[in-house]
Amino acid sequence: MTESRIYYLLSRYADKEIGKEELLELKELVNSSDNSLLGGMFEHLWCNFDYKDGEADKKELDKIYSGIQKKLKRKRVNMFLYRTLRYAAIILIPLLFTLSLYFYQDREKMYQLGQKEITIDVAKGQKAGITLPDGSRVYLNSESSLRYQQSFDYKDRKVDLTGEAFFEVKRDTTKPFIVYTKHLNIEVLGTTFNLYAYEQENTIEMALVSGYVKIETHTVPSEVMYVKSKEKILFDKISGKLHLEKTNTLFETAWMRNELVFRSEQIESVLTKVERKYGVKIHVDGKWIENDRFTGYFYSDHVGDVMEILRMHYKFEYRMKNDEIWIITTTN
Repeated sequence: MTESRIYYLLSRYADKEIGKEELLELKELVNSSDNSLLGGMFEHLWCNFDYKDGEADKKELDKIYSGIQKKLKRKRVNMFLYRTLRYAAIILIPLLFTLSLYFYQDREKMYQLGQKEITIDVAKGQKAGITLPDGSRVYLNSESSLRYQQSFDYKDRKVDLTGEAFFEVKRDTTKPFIVYTKHLNIEVLGTTFNLYAYEQENTIEMALVSGYVKIETHTVPSEVMYVKSKEKILFDKISGKLHLEKTNTLFETAWMRNELVFRSEQIESVLTKVERKYGVKIHVDGKWIENDRFTGYFYSDHVGDVMEILRMHYKFEYRMKNDEIWIITTTN
């Protein structure tokens, strides 16, 4: 019924016989009707139209036809875009989600990788030298451990040390090099220094060969001290105090030259360092002079040579088997 009514009104409009009320009705029907239906109807009307008034009528109908064609064209374009975007959304949304998830996971992996800790452990009787990502060199003494994150030198330069190490720090004014120990931190820009920080020792020592160093304790309140070359800092773990003194650094770096140097050290400390250097375990059988202190210098690749010098000094007997040494003290 609606289709035939529209066709009728269009025919009257083309013949210029349509009234005012019919024209309003046609307008409402056209606005509420499907464009493809109007297009087919208008095309049929166009093919069967008899131009009574010549070219003027043709131009008027051309105008109507052109308007409907433009509307249909917009409709087709809109439908094409709608369908294209809908299909694109069906494809792209999962793809974008997958890519977003991939990049998120990739960032997570990179972050986790950067947070991964690298640890260099040196066994008793051994030494090791490593080059850090920034080009700094670290030489580790026996029974020492150095830890740093894989992201080292990306945003900062931080390492943790337990034991003894000699540092040759590459200068970088934008990223201070910080060495963390259990009791204090050492912050430098570019310098060389030796740090002695074994857990079982009551004292931490830092001897500066060259450069400039800032020391900060973990105590509350913290203590800060600045150290220049040829100076040595000592931290007493029991009192929590720092002490500064002069040094030529030969004593502190003796281990790098494969030397053992003792200056008025308790015999227990001497034996601990002998164990550490040569990778042995020393047992003491009998009474020992607890407060006795030893001053001496050893340069040998064989622990037997060191034990002979100590035997002559302290008048004890000893026996060795594999990596173990038993000291038998004599009594007067």
